[in-house]
Amino acid sequence: MEAAIRWSPLSTPDRARFLLADVAGNALTLYEAGSLNRHGIQYKPIARREKVNNFTAFDWSKTDDSLVALGLSSGNAELYRFDGSDSSDPVALFNIKTQRRCNTIAFNTQNLLAVGLDRVRHDNCLTVYDIESNDAYSRLCVSEAVTSLRFFPNHPQQMLAAVSRQTIRLYDLRGRLKYSSRHIIMFEVTS
Repeated sequence: MEAAIRWSPLSTPDRARFLLADVAGNALTLYEAGSLNRHGIQYKPIARREKVNNFTAFDWSKTDDSLVALGLSSGNAELYRFDGSDSSDPVALFNIKTQRRCNTIAFNTQNLLAVGLDRVRHDNCLTVYDIESNDAYSRLCVSEAVTSLRFFPNHPQQMLAAVSRQTIRLYDLRGRLKYSSRHIIMFEVTS
């Protein structure tokens, strides 16, 4: 992926925004879309963050369209805010113990951020952070690569995770089982 475009989950017809994530150029640009006519869509840049760290995954907050999370090639995660300031510095950083690639990152609607990483022995590859306190909310998937994550919009404490390229798991984060690897349902993928 050299670049990707993502529409804001909070866009409305009166205020449509999209983000251009330039992976090759290590930059994020926020645009506001204007009128749509037969010649295309009119849009203008609102804010830009340059020289961000090498990232391999990104997601946009489901509750605050000024907040974007990046999953870095080191496995760490960073939060960037597009609120009118010109600072290109992250507003929060979530560090991991053993560096490896971040494969996926996902916000829920209750200020949780899930980060899925490549496999490394004896370490969690899925960590859910509370972005308000910057603390780990839950650590899951010991020694199992996590390649994809999604929260359910209507059930923000439930999350689907693609694990070890052969399993899909449904996790229920209610009860805050901080280091548990218990899941509700697991689907094995066979070929």
